[in-house]
Amino acid sequence: MSKHVSARRLVSLLAVSATVIGAGLAVAPAAHASPASVSADTAGARGIVYTTLQHGNRIYIGGEFDFAGRWSGAGQVVDASGGRVATPALRIVGQVNAAVPDGIGGWFIGGSFTQVLGAPRLGLARITKAGKLSAFRADVTGTVSALTY
Repeated sequence: MSKHVSARRLVSLLAVSATVIGAGLAVAPAAHASPASVSADTAGARGIVYTTLQHGNRIYIGGEFDFAGRWSGAGQVVDASGGRVATPALRIVGQVNAAVPDGIGGWFIGGSFTQVLGAPRLGLARITKAGKLSAFRADVTGTVSALTY
């Protein structure tokens, strides 16, 4: 059996999806979840998902979206040599405007965020060399626009 979906099978799947949507049985949008309640392992799509299909342990989605994957928040560590995304994601809730090294392998980030890795941090946080949130905490009132080292 081929691992690739044949054009005929794909057309059949699309026809079934169109029939379900046409019959008024479209998938209802999920309730809006706050970032604090989203698991680090939760996957989602940036845009609109019109249809889903579960086959075995896989779920196929279709719609108008340009990204599907795990929620990362407003910042992500990427390996400079290979371009691979590091895990876990920083799950920053809000906006990051600046980042500078901390001098010992980690870095400081500043912006208008309220959480990093699920912990409260207001506008300023330090990420360790291991990619963990440090105990450093200096909550900022307002927005951090720049940092210097």
